[in-house]
Amino acid sequence: MTARESESQKKIQEISALALVAVLFLAASYLAQRYAGFFERYVGNSLLGMLAYVFIVIVSIVIAPVSAVPLMPIATRLWGVAGSALLSIAGWTIGAGIAFQLGRIYGERLAKHVEGIEKVRKMSERIPESRVFLGVVLLRMLVPVDVLSYALALSTKIKFTTYILATLIGVSPFAFVLASLGKVPLKLQVIVVAIALAVFAAWRAVQGLTNNHKRKH
Repeated sequence: MTARESESQKKIQEISALALVAVLFLAASYLAQRYAGFFERYVGNSLLGMLAYVFIVIVSIVIAPVSAVPLMPIATRLWGVAGSALLSIAGWTIGAGIAFQLGRIYGERLAKHVEGIEKVRKMSERIPESRVFLGVVLLRMLVPVDVLSYALALSTKIKFTTYILATLIGVSPFAFVLASLGKVPLKLQVIVVAIALAVFAAWRAVQGLTNNHKRKH
């Protein structure tokens, strides 16, 4: 397989993975709206339910590249937009902290088991040391929490406290957007998700053309 074919295959895998998460998100949203009474009756506003959700989010971050995003519509139905977003932020931040520490402790031995880490690692290596905080905040808005945590642990000298603060700021907008999306009618969710997937696919296609052009020159 040539480098170009390998890159194309990776793009297809990325888009397919994102599409799967999107479909699961919509399915969970449908279930949350259709069976709201069931979730409210058996989970409701209990502290145990909230802790269980945060724990699932943490595990999904540490065991990359599993995603707990599809559960957000159910969380929004149970605890509202603010509650769902804040619980997700807590889970993502704690999970990212654990993943970061694991990356620092086990280094390369752990990296080879994390899918897609090399690409993210190259991105994080481009962050200037003088702007590492802002760089991490921006990357948090663009890259999955799980993979980035390991990549930053391996490729930067960022302090743990700085990393946690940057993570908290970076994931917050994403959490509130997804929590809000879980509250809108399902038809509108489908439209928004379809547009997001189309934009991502177009961005990856343009990125591929740019990389091919660079190789030729």
